[in-house]
Amino acid sequence: MKNATSIYIRQRVTGLLLIPLAIWFSFIVRHLFLITSDHSDVIRDILDSPSQLTAFVLFASFGLYHGYLGLSNIIDDYVHCKVGNKVMRTMLFLFSVITLVAFITLMLRAHISS
Repeated sequence: MKNATSIYIRQRVTGLLLIPLAIWFSFIVRHLFLITSDHSDVIRDILDSPSQLTAFVLFASFGLYHGYLGLSNIIDDYVHCKVGNKVMRTMLFLFSVITLVAFITLMLRAHISS
């Protein structure tokens, strides 16, 4: 039961951390698509700012971890075959890690080249 409580708390903490990041992200998207017509300048400005880059990485990291926790819980609840459960959780973990590493690599590469 201790593990379930720990997962529950981590799920709620990441959800709370995602609230201000999602609001920030919505302002970025609003600015990108509704206010400006030159998207490349806005994207370049975002990538040049270390604080904006950090916010993007945090948003992706917390979002993927939050999704990983939620989907792991669903897999545990509905996949009763031990082998199937293990395979699906491993695939979910690999997907989350590969996606996060790819995102961070692309963001840092874009930040360095701009």
